[in-house]
Amino acid sequence: MSSARRDLAIQLLAVVLALCMAWWVYDQTEWVDKPVDTPAKGEALRNEHHAVQSLARKLGARVTRARSMEQLPPSGATLWLESLNWDLFEGREQALYRWVESGGHLVVPSWYLDQEGFQRWAGVSVKVWEEPEGDTESASDQIEAEPEAGSEAESEAESDDPGTGGEDEGRPVPPQDEAEHCPLLREWTGGARAWPDREGLKVCSAGSDVLLSPTPPVWALQGLQPDGAWALRVRRGQGTLTVVPSAPWDNHQLFKADHALLATAVLGLAPGHEVWWVTEESRESLWSLAWHQGWPALLAGLLLVAALVWRGTPRFGPPLGLPPLARRSMSEQVRGTAGFLRGPGRDALLKAQQRALNEAARQHLRDWARLDVRDRGRALAAATGLPEGDCIKALGAGPHRTTGEWLWTLELLETARRRLRERRPGSPSPRTSEIDKDET
Repeated sequence: MSSARRDLAIQLLAVVLALCMAWWVYDQTEWVDKPVDTPAKGEALRNEHHAVQSLARKLGARVTRARSMEQLPPSGATLWLESLNWDLFEGREQALYRWVESGGHLVVPSWYLDQEGFQRWAGVSVKVWEEPEGDTESASDQIEAEPEAGSEAESEAESDDPGTGGEDEGRPVPPQDEAEHCPLLREWTGGARAWPDREGLKVCSAGSDVLLSPTPPVWALQGLQPDGAWALRVRRGQGTLTVVPSAPWDNHQLFKADHALLATAVLGLAPGHEVWWVTEESRESLWSLAWHQGWPALLAGLLLVAALVWRGTPRFGPPLGLPPLARRSMSEQVRGTAGFLRGPGRDALLKAQQRALNEAARQHLRDWARLDVRDRGRALAAATGLPEGDCIKALGAGPHRTTGEWLWTLELLETARRRLRERRPGSPSPRTSEIDKDET
């Protein structure tokens, strides 16, 4: 077999093997579409009730998000209160009660009933329902069982008031979807119904707690328990109070089961209705509060600081334009020099003259730096021919002298310096000459 035919056979075999592998993968796998939750973003990331608030706006309700309980909603509005520190300040509790009794609609979770004062005012209690011991029938079996035929008196004796422990004539049916755990809850027929054309509402977070009220409720949603209700609305004065064990209408749960319908019934969402949300007790920052309450003082302080900084900052140039260059007149030069000499220039000029003499003396007189004033005066007098007493007096001159003494000192020191500069470098020092004379 030639090499060309052999290569062609290998290529055909590779193609067949690839097709077989592709068919096996297709036969052994199954491709299905699976919904994936996208992460929250924008307003939904900052507000967990963004979905239900958007639903309320689309239904025509006016939505307000309050940051605290400082201001209460107008009378007739609905307030969903979920703040832990709503009664942090004195008088908040009484103000809330007065608002409800004047016509407001308050909606709170059932854990508010843990506060004794709130429970006493609300007139609603919460009880954890427990299945009776020794009862082989489950709660769902009891609900599903058909009522036995009894006397007409017994049937009339049964109360359909969920707040007093009675049973509705149509008890909730078992959950239709056991995998989702979303039981069907029915509205109480003894009062107003939000959805009269529906059999009930499927709620996926229905717990075992039951709400009880000694007075007939305005609206109720019965749970799986034979007594009490899962959600309850009672009248307080001219207003109403609604208590629910939980609020399954955050951004993640609003779209499950009938939670949107439940939110509409509990919050009373309707066109033109106003709904307030208070879920926290937040305050503005210290700087923001200080600016709102005392901005004139803060502005004056900032201007003062800016002025001090500007005053203490080094300048990069003169504040005014440079004057034109011009030579001084003789009279200005004389007056300037005289003013300098009358002020601090006198001592400075004397010190400068003394430094100049010391530099010249170190170069021409031996051991000048180690001599005292008298020895320096003798050495200077011997080297320059000036009187010894005058040299000692001039070298020991201080800053406090009269003008005449000062001028005399300057003249003597300058004369001595010039004579030292004119002295020959090779000549012996006066101190050496005096020592040689003593030895002889």
